Amino acid sequence: MNVGFGIFQRGDGHSGTWQDRSVPGSQCFALVNFVRPMPSSKSSVHMMADRSLHVLVTGATGKQGGTLLRQLKARGHRLRALVRDPTTPAAKALRAQGVEVVQGSFDDPSSVEQAAQLVDAAFLMGTPFAGADVERKQGISVIEGLRAAEVPFVLYSSVASASQHTGIPHFDSKFAVEHQLRTSGLPFAIVGPVSFMENVVAPFALPGLRQGTYGSWVPADKPIQMIALEDLAAFDTMLIEKASRFRGQRVEVAGDELTPVQVASVLSQRIGRPVRLQVLPLEGIRQQNPDLAKMSEWLGQHGYTVDIPALRHDYPEIGWHTLDDWAGEQDWNRLLAAA
Repeated sequence: MNVGFGIFQRGDGHSGTWQDRSVPGSQCFALVNFVRPMPSSKSSVHMMADRSLHVLVTGATGKQGGTLLRQLKARGHRLRALVRDPTTPAAKALRAQGVEVVQGSFDDPSSVEQAAQLVDAAFLMGTPFAGADVERKQGISVIEGLRAAEVPFVLYSSVASASQHTGIPHFDSKFAVEHQLRTSGLPFAIVGPVSFMENVVAPFALPGLRQGTYGSWVPADKPIQMIALEDLAAFDTMLIEKASRFRGQRVEVAGDELTPVQVASVLSQRIGRPVRLQVLPLEGIRQQNPDLAKMSEWLGQHGYTVDIPALRHDYPEIGWHTLDDWAGEQDWNRLLAAA
């Protein structure tokens, strides 16, 4: 479960897929329309950086890019957000926070080139909402614009296991963008996150949780790796600030590994009432969303293989969350209140 897709049980007992269209007309789509996470004191990212960088952020009106933008801002960096429509409420909110908002399109390399002028680094992410092939083409287009602007460092947020030839369309599209970046001549690093803990409280999941149900298309006893968006943003911030150290590297990241049964148990303990796991049949999504079905099947048969203990040992400053840590920071009374 990563960019653009989710696994859930609706309150009416039917399964489905989700896409976040919370920013109509914007190029900077959110991962999902999550409730904004509570600040965490686990990461040292809240300390000021040694020197201020000028960073271009794509996806800034979404959750992945937006979380990174807030952490970069907290460390004193100057920020520029690329948006397609600067008149949207989300874009105006960024401007009110002191972020420079510039208009551009992932389909127009020249607009990206203009947006990237004189920055020290650029953060690139994509979503498969319009299809994996569109995501691939847009990613290549943005890289063309960044190359024309001679950006000193590009951080691309891909997905863990994208290099494993999984056959999952939105994994393969991200790997194609990785290849384009590697051959562009631009200094770069690539981060590959696993599933997001925030999927647990996404709008598609909350109706089920309110009824005491956690839905999954992954078998009950199959471990799933996951990461908190705050941790991913902290890691991204470190990569940007230490670009010379990580130049040319691809790093996969995860913070915890639990089976769906264990996830339901953690939620039960943190919410304070029983949460029942419901494993959903893959047949229900094969026709309506083959990409999601392929990913769910792969997660059930294979899954991510990030070395979590090594990450915790090598990068303790991130303050990695377990799912229990993350769940303990959520305001469950507010989240589960009737809509």
